[in-house]
Amino acid sequence: MSLQDYINRINVINENIEKYSKNPQKVKLIGVTKTFGIEKMKLSIKAGITTIGENKIQDAVAKFEKENFDNIERHYIGQLQSNKVNKVVEYFDYIHSVDREKIIKKIDNLKSNVKCLIEVNTSGEKSKGGIEVSEFEKFVLAIQKYKNIQIVGLMTISSLTTDESEIRKSFRQLRELAKLSKQHETENIQFNELSMGMTNDYKIALQEGATMIRIGRGIFGSRK
Repeated sequence: MSLQDYINRINVINENIEKYSKNPQKVKLIGVTKTFGIEKMKLSIKAGITTIGENKIQDAVAKFEKENFDNIERHYIGQLQSNKVNKVVEYFDYIHSVDREKIIKKIDNLKSNVKCLIEVNTSGEKSKGGIEVSEFEKFVLAIQKYKNIQIVGLMTISSLTTDESEIRKSFRQLRELAKLSKQHETENIQFNELSMGMTNDYKIALQEGATMIRIGRGIFGSRK
């Protein structure tokens, strides 16, 4: 694709942010660059992307060691293994997939500036990561003893379906969970960000209050 192709695709997404979000100025577009090479990443940045998302630490580190991507915010959106925490914290500004106290403790011990989102399994699908909705309040209360980690919001992946009502249900549940959890906020644990919505369903996510949308194919085209 040419630079103009990237510009056109990003413009369409930005127009949809304005159209579907009640607070478009608060929405962050994350260009999901996983599996795409450095040149495509550079083109997307030239076209206006300021935030990128990666889901495999080894692939991401290989890219970041070749190209600095100065002034570009880096988001880790993949499942996080405990033995990869140090690397992810070193190379990323945000982590979207925190879902275990063991991970919380490791990040807390590092006393870093990385911002974290708790992943919640709102679809109930066993194939997805994240904390079960029924366990969420218990989890939030359990992690309040950690004072160094910065929790800024929640993340979810919608149901794997073409049924828009089911997709909307997943996103609405995350928004409502964040609202209900406001009573448990502390100085370093807050629920202001909602990371939800990808290429196929980001419009619904925006309608339900997404503040971060994770778009890969909608910007870069199909992955091989």
